[in-house]
Amino acid sequence: MASPAGGGAGLALGAAIAGWLAAYGAHGAPPLAVTAGFALSLYLLHTATALAAAVPPHTELRAPVVSRWLRRCLVELAIAAALVAASYGLSRPGSSSVLQLLGLLGVLLLIGVPVVLLNRIRLDR
Repeated sequence: MASPAGGGAGLALGAAIAGWLAAYGAHGAPPLAVTAGFALSLYLLHTATALAAAVPPHTELRAPVVSRWLRRCLVELAIAAALVAASYGLSRPGSSSVLQLLGLLGVLLLIGVPVVLLNRIRLDR
């Protein structure tokens, strides 16, 4: 990607989604490992683009910055893995698109609200 402000990340995301739909269709049921790998690749694309957007062009990243970024990624992935593991212990209601969207919204809120609050606290200092 030449620039995080350009369309490279959006193009990569669109290509990934188009490839997913071409391979499995809109209502396909891919294997769990494929789904987890796809989610991980989208997460890494998102966080790498965010890191690139925060660093001025032609700047060399120092090891402590990369180390903190990797630790943050690992914490987020650990939280997501814990939520996935916890969801397997729940009873399985019938499949519903609305239920899936509500579950996704719930996870986003569960993770997003503390992140927003922590960022506000940091900005107030």
